[in-house]
Amino acid sequence: MTTALRNLAARIEDCRGVLVDSNVLLDIATNDANWADWSARALAECADRTALIINPIVYAEVSIGFSSIEALDAALPSASYEREALSRVRGLCDSLPAPPIVSSSPLQSARDRSAAFAPTA
Repeated sequence: MTTALRNLAARIEDCRGVLVDSNVLLDIATNDANWADWSARALAECADRTALIINPIVYAEVSIGFSSIEALDAALPSASYEREALSRVRGLCDSLPAPPIVSSSPLQSARDRSAAFAPTA
């Protein structure tokens, strides 16, 4: 299997986690034909090496597809995804100008993808 993220180990060497973009989570949840496989591989590669982090914005963007907070929390368990306040996200990785973000396509907005999101929970 081809890796999704080149030079991942070097990119996150001095980081305590990776901020996961809502598009990656939505790609997987909606089984997006173009991005689901890449997003799942990228997320797994990061999870094997460091903590996965979401912030309130990511949480809110993904929440649109869920009928309850309990269903959302089941899909984004705190054991798998650390929650960070916005003020602390900037300092995740002091050796880089910005925290590493696992993100897929910028071509489709999170709102468009959220509208198609229909979780089973």
